[in-house]
Amino acid sequence: MEKTLPKTLDDFHTKEYWNEFYKQSDIIKQKGFEWYANYDDVKDQLDSNFKTINTGITKAEAHVLVPGCGDSKLSHQMRLDGYGKVTSIDFEEEIIEKMKIEVGVPGVEDYITMDVKDMKGIEDASIDVSLDKGTLDALYTGIDEENEAAIAKYFTELMRVTKPNNGQIVFISLLQSHILEKLISFFLKNEDHANRYHWKSITELKFEEIFVQGNPTDSKAEESVHRVAYLITVKRSEFDPKNQKMRAFKENFETMINLNGNLAPIDKAKSEIMVTQMVNLQHGHIKKLSKGRILEIHLESATETTDAEKSRFKLCIVDSEDEDILQKNTCAILIVPQGKETYPVYSTESGYKRLNASVAHSRLIVVHLNSGQSFDSFEAVKKELEGSIIRFAQQGYTNEIPYISEGADIGKRMMIGKKYHIIREEDKFDDEEIDTYEHVDEYVIEDLRAGEDEEDRHILRAVKFKTKLGEVQSDIIIKRKRNRGKKEHLSSFTKVRSPLWKTDEDEFLYIDHNHLNSEYLAAMMAGLCTYAPSFEDENNTEKKSNFLVLGTGAGILPMFIYKTMSPMIGRLNTVDIDETIVKIGEDYFGFNTDLGSNFRSHITSAEEYLANETLPGKTNVLFVDIGSGDTEFKYIPPKSILTEDFFKGIHRALNEDQHVVLFNTCAFSKADKHEIHKFMTSQFKHVSYMNCSESSNRVYAMSNSHAPDLTKTHEKTVKYFVKTFCDSKNADGHDWASKMDMSNLLSEMKVDQGNKVEVKIEHAEKTEPAKKKKPRKK
Repeated sequence: MEKTLPKTLDDFHTKEYWNEFYKQSDIIKQKGFEWYANYDDVKDQLDSNFKTINTGITKAEAHVLVPGCGDSKLSHQMRLDGYGKVTSIDFEEEIIEKMKIEVGVPGVEDYITMDVKDMKGIEDASIDVSLDKGTLDALYTGIDEENEAAIAKYFTELMRVTKPNNGQIVFISLLQSHILEKLISFFLKNEDHANRYHWKSITELKFEEIFVQGNPTDSKAEESVHRVAYLITVKRSEFDPKNQKMRAFKENFETMINLNGNLAPIDKAKSEIMVTQMVNLQHGHIKKLSKGRILEIHLESATETTDAEKSRFKLCIVDSEDEDILQKNTCAILIVPQGKETYPVYSTESGYKRLNASVAHSRLIVVHLNSGQSFDSFEAVKKELEGSIIRFAQQGYTNEIPYISEGADIGKRMMIGKKYHIIREEDKFDDEEIDTYEHVDEYVIEDLRAGEDEEDRHILRAVKFKTKLGEVQSDIIIKRKRNRGKKEHLSSFTKVRSPLWKTDEDEFLYIDHNHLNSEYLAAMMAGLCTYAPSFEDENNTEKKSNFLVLGTGAGILPMFIYKTMSPMIGRLNTVDIDETIVKIGEDYFGFNTDLGSNFRSHITSAEEYLANETLPGKTNVLFVDIGSGDTEFKYIPPKSILTEDFFKGIHRALNEDQHVVLFNTCAFSKADKHEIHKFMTSQFKHVSYMNCSESSNRVYAMSNSHAPDLTKTHEKTVKYFVKTFCDSKNADGHDWASKMDMSNLLSEMKVDQGNKVEVKIEHAEKTEPAKKKKPRKK
């Protein structure tokens, strides 16, 4: 069969190709060849259109022309369905003779050898319905001088032979972008040709999606079913001023088309058609329910490529896994509140399946409100979606589609700039000042208002790569506080402003450096908790430890360490090659590089820093959080990090007697995860890890000096570390562990033992006898 398929688009309109096509395919000769759809797929739409043109004649009186008929059974099926006379033409004589013998009936079902560009054998204004199935696509394969001339002749001939009053020209086409443009320019705008005599007789240009019920007849049709075929109808009637549809069409003649029954501006209709084609090309026919299928789609892209930057919404289409629910053929739409996009229930396959099961609809369309866009309210989003999202519902859904959300508040998101940086004493704030954006070429900084009620209200501030707006690089929580208490205490807060939260005179907003909002950062801290005993000396008192953070980013992790664990910090060094992101951290996230001589920020690569470390063998706690930048990545960290040379630098920096390495990774395939895990176990004697439920991150806790302490319950492991090592003078310091759900993260910890077999650790649940502690040495 492959030999009969065109190798290039140009093959479609060569006589030689079609000669070879019909000679080689015995199956086609026996069964006929159907492009895009069978007659049963379009019968109802054809009948409806035939009735609405108000011809005053019955189907039995109608004369139908099928140009470029091939050996399709379409003409024969139309005649059997009641159309009085069907004339079919094709330039391939062999196939015409074949069809005459098989189904031809002279004077009723005629087959004539004729060029569609020169139909001189057919009289002017003699055809009631001209039905083109795939001929337009075969004839107009691209924009060049030859094709333009051919299509102009073809369209002009169709206009000549079709009745100017009560006639219609119908195309069944995949409606590629160049074909869509040509249909609009010729029939709607009358461009590129001089014949304007027919302008007054065109009363509607209509585009309808075709839902293909049956299975395709060959591999080419299987390929085409992944694009939606359209039924395009050009209606010709005398203008009747009393007909509201005609009047509405004429009033907007060159700016509006009928798309699936609704008048739409040309640009919007073109965009919707292209998005629908793009979606189906990538995912198959979305109008059909498919058990357990989950599709991700960006909505409102104006091109055939998925472009999240240009789209306002991300859709996840989730079809039920339950056969009984699928049979109901119902649909629902769920809008995700802004700020909750990364919650497991809204971002993972298992979460989508749980959502679908809970709402019990055949199809659930989950709507994410994309970053970089502005949305006023739940009702406003609902109204905006109503016109376009319906095309993602399955064919023949049986219910009135409900819109669902957690509540009426969908959150508020806004890009911020220089106007809302960290408040400094000399600042003079002007509420009317226009905001300016310093890093918009590389990064976007956003504030998101979150929290269902006043008590839980907060701002989530995030920095993202402009090229990857769907991914948060660093984020932190902003809270509100009353301006009460001692001046020294209030001065310890990093104050900030946000356009999304206006404060009273006795209030201020501050950055909460005592909380890590990212699950993988919380997992790093949970891993550190399991090494608590290694940070105490023989007198059961804490030792000063040297910290190194490779991957400063916006400074979220270094500031958290400094704020919450200052009693155990000897030195804290942070390293990042990207000076811009570190500066963003200083200006918008409260990263403070002037905290004392034991705190230093270095702008250099991790490789360079490790190679020139001035205090080798001194690092006790090493955090590695090196991303892949704004490029596409296979996994985190980049491959250049997972090398023997790089890890020689790590081992050189570590204190041989006491150390732990907390390492963030991110991989999407089992093979990549296995590759990373195999490398880690080749570098360290003790390797434990936690898989994050909200993402594909896996955090490793590793050491060659000590094994993790897994003898206590998860809660006691965390509480012991916090009580022993965290700053009791910090007002919020003892609260961070419970807020970050670190005990639950530890419950998922796995350990690779000496035989390299991954074993899930069952922590002891019994209470150990209390030990009398000696006084701490200060």
